[in-house]
Amino acid sequence: MGNTLKDSRFDYSKDLIINSDRFRFIPKWSYKIIYERKNNEVRIIDVFGTKQNPEILKKYK
Repeated sequence: MGNTLKDSRFDYSKDLIINSDRFRFIPKWSYKIIYERKNNEVRIIDVFGTKQNPEILKKYK
């Protein structure tokens, strides 16, 4: 997973709730790892447990 995050030619899916080109997510077990790529950095924004209320993700819109 780390190697694919470093490769700027590859992006994971947009989250349908956040619906922003800025943020992407990686599904891992029962979590969504929400990240953004900025310049030459990858920033992990949140590790969201998918058993939580998905409305919480709207704060990233």
